[in-house]
Amino acid sequence: MSLPSAEGRGPRPVVSMGIPPTWKPYVAGEAVFGNTSAGTEFGGSGVVGVYRDIANPMFGALGIVGEGYVEGQGGGSSLAAGGRLMVGVPLLFIQGGADFSATGRTDYILSLIFPVNRGGFFHRGGQVRVDWLPTRGQTINVGMQLPIFQPWVGRTRVYDLKVRLPKAPKQSAAPAVVEAAKRGAVDSAIAQMETGARWLARLSFVFWDDRGGSYQEGVARARNDITAFKAELDRRDALHPKGHSFAAEMAIYHDALERGFWLAAHDSVVVRRAYAAILDDVIIAYDRNFGQYKQPESLLGYAAFARAHFAAWLHDSAHVSSAGEAMARRVFDRWTDTIEEIRAAIDAQSGDDARLVWLPLQLGLRARDYDTQSQIDGVIERLLRQPFTNGNAALYVDNAQFQLELGRMILSAEDYHVLWIHDYAGVNSAGEPDSIGWIQSIIYLRALTRRVKAYDRTGKLPVYLIMADAYFTAAHDGALWLSMLERPLTRSVSLPRRFEGMERTLRATQDSLRAAVAASRRLQAEAAARGGDAYLADRVRVYVNVIFPSDFSFRTSHLLGVGFMSDNLMRDHRKVAFRDVTEADPSKGEAIYTGVGVGQQYASATWEDRALLISGPALVALKDRARETLRMNGFRESEIPDVLRPVPTAPDHAEQVDRLVAAGATGRAMDAQNRVGFAIKDASISQMALYNLMPVGSVIVVPSSMWTSALWAAQLGSAALRGCHVYLIAPSARNASVGSKFLFSRQSEIFARLIEMSSILSGEIAAAGGALHIGIYNRDLDLADVSGNLRQVAKAYRAQPFLREEFPVPASLYAFLDAAADSVDARGEGGQRIVGDVTRRDPLLHRKTQFFATRATLDAIAGDSALASVFRSGIVTDVAPRTLAYESVPTYLRPERSAVTPLLRAFDALPDSVRARSVLFSAVGSINKDARGVYLDGEVDVLLAGSEGLGTWPDYFLMFGWCTWVRTVAEMDSLVPPQGKITRWVAYKVRRVL
Repeated sequence: MSLPSAEGRGPRPVVSMGIPPTWKPYVAGEAVFGNTSAGTEFGGSGVVGVYRDIANPMFGALGIVGEGYVEGQGGGSSLAAGGRLMVGVPLLFIQGGADFSATGRTDYILSLIFPVNRGGFFHRGGQVRVDWLPTRGQTINVGMQLPIFQPWVGRTRVYDLKVRLPKAPKQSAAPAVVEAAKRGAVDSAIAQMETGARWLARLSFVFWDDRGGSYQEGVARARNDITAFKAELDRRDALHPKGHSFAAEMAIYHDALERGFWLAAHDSVVVRRAYAAILDDVIIAYDRNFGQYKQPESLLGYAAFARAHFAAWLHDSAHVSSAGEAMARRVFDRWTDTIEEIRAAIDAQSGDDARLVWLPLQLGLRARDYDTQSQIDGVIERLLRQPFTNGNAALYVDNAQFQLELGRMILSAEDYHVLWIHDYAGVNSAGEPDSIGWIQSIIYLRALTRRVKAYDRTGKLPVYLIMADAYFTAAHDGALWLSMLERPLTRSVSLPRRFEGMERTLRATQDSLRAAVAASRRLQAEAAARGGDAYLADRVRVYVNVIFPSDFSFRTSHLLGVGFMSDNLMRDHRKVAFRDVTEADPSKGEAIYTGVGVGQQYASATWEDRALLISGPALVALKDRARETLRMNGFRESEIPDVLRPVPTAPDHAEQVDRLVAAGATGRAMDAQNRVGFAIKDASISQMALYNLMPVGSVIVVPSSMWTSALWAAQLGSAALRGCHVYLIAPSARNASVGSKFLFSRQSEIFARLIEMSSILSGEIAAAGGALHIGIYNRDLDLADVSGNLRQVAKAYRAQPFLREEFPVPASLYAFLDAAADSVDARGEGGQRIVGDVTRRDPLLHRKTQFFATRATLDAIAGDSALASVFRSGIVTDVAPRTLAYESVPTYLRPERSAVTPLLRAFDALPDSVRARSVLFSAVGSINKDARGVYLDGEVDVLLAGSEGLGTWPDYFLMFGWCTWVRTVAEMDSLVPPQGKITRWVAYKVRRVL
């Protein structure tokens, strides 16, 4: 935080990356190999140049280059100078054009410029450069090129592409020698364990992806594959008298393991220790690296550790004979070997992409080990190595409200505010100045003005940080506003003439800030002592960091497996804002997680998304992740802003949390993030765990604007086959927020196979207690049409029995919705949105929320009168005017929280038997069901665990009514038309980055 001292040393300067330069200067030094009539001559060349992108710098598709050079040959006996004008394509390492010598000669030049190592020479972007001048005697120049006045080049990505796993010992342990009399029985148990394990793994990853040909051929082939799989499931043998199912394989696998260890040691403690060693030292240890490349691609190193720990415990602590020890080690060794075989099989099924290997947690968990909230919470905590924390309060809001809450948080910040966003739009889709970007920029200026006016009294000026993704900043000209926010005392914004009102308001707001600075005796005294206007310009501003900027010194073959691809393909897709969060006080600060950016389209009545406002101790992780992201972008430890540095936790932290819980902050929450590129993927890991572990009969609802990942489809389809009720929701072609034909192609491929799976395997899914439903968000009513949307929901539930089964609400609720719609119409009310969309469009699905719940819990609450109360509150909120608040109320005291209270009370009133078996999770954040979201981009989720997650459930009730639920591929094709062969082929080839 800022130190209130004019005479002392003052606050430590805040370092920021700023906006990447438009003109990128460099120098180069080269050895010259020139051909003359006398033979080859050697010399040297010095180059000074500048590069400028013509298109989005993240593409590196085209730019212009200007250079000047001095060249000497023949030991310096002849000197030459000149200039060059070229075009560059950094994506392909090349640039070429004309060399104009001072002598008047013009030659062609082609240059190859490429990094030898990640980050370039010295990790400062230095690259090898080779020039070829064919018309100048085939002259070749070879040397090195270094960027200048670009301090972040070579620093903004991780250097190591793989997570290092422990290596297996060079010599395997000798196989344990067991008594001949027991060997047959032990080996029989092991064989049954291996059979069960293989089927468990197979049933945890059920999918048949595209293999070429036309769309119809692919669907037909998938239908045949699924039919053949059904025949395998129906096949019976001595171990499977009723065929194959997840429940049957679980019983075979775990019964065989327990029998094997019991035959060895006759001690249940040995069984528990073996399970603990396998789960923690092998399965969880391996799965927490999900989404990353691994070296080596094997879990045998983990297995060796687990084996050593188990063997040591057997020898030192277990009351087992030496023969029993040997047999227990034999079972354990075969168990770890089997898991490694399964890992390799999953790797092969995933296209030999080790990032996608997930070991089913049931390989180390029996059904009784993950059938309660606390047990599943515990597994996720161990995977992510962080706890769910108590004392959090959450408020679920729509995307338009996010803009208002963001503005309020900026104005309310006392110590600091961080906006971590993928998109801060300078222009809208019509190419005009974006009104929401403009408004939020004015809010920043007003917040600065308020704090400057109070500075003489408080000595405190909050630090305002923006971390914005480089790709979207360039795509939507975010620099229009961000460059002004960087230096609001000195920079102005020039807008087209017809937007002079916006420009005038912005200029007046800047003038107010300048006047406040001039009137502050304290700031002026500090400026006089520390650098004058330069000090003020650096002190009174928003610290802008355009993170993961274009940097072609970072290349890898690990993206598409073809040559060198630039890391520019990766993006920071996280969307979250937070203020004043501190370890010292869990009641201080707040955050809002969202799926939207700062821009007009996100605040309009055509954009379907949600956000979660939250306060409490779970938010400390946001400080940690922000600090970590700055380090990943090249910040040295000394450059991390003071406000993001950790401070000691208060001695009475637990008591503070207890007081928050007593005051109504009853939520248990966890922040889970995917780091950009090749680093940790906690958001993906937490989702894999939930798809893997939700108990039989649970409801899993997953809407997403993009479905391009076969992995997510496999996990969710398998959850249905395991016994969960799975609802997947995707946009129709007209309701898609991204209208790429390649995305549509992958979505059609994935959902066609899931539809066929739900049809052909309907008997097996139903027998397990599950269901698999595909919803297409096919909505034509404006989001602000409250009455129309309410009637549509009531009509959908009356028409579709399966919806009434999933939400067994009293029939009176539908009458309530109709009556509420009539009342809204009678009063002439409609939903409130901040701005209109630039163009008239149907609603666009952009949801990235998820919901998980045990069915018995939802069924019990569905009949409670609390539900009608919640809908009534929601309707009132929809039609109420939306205004920007200037002061903050703690989230747990916000009046809007009263909408959640009836559901929390209903949960508390559940019978003990139901509440004890309840499992509830709600997730809100930025991660889609696209492939790049799994392992490539930065993503964020906040997980609410337990009853607090019920606050989002009514929203899914409404959403189900806005979807068309398809049962055949033809029905889906009418809403998302299939693509042609070429599009399908391209989409499949680049599926890893879609």
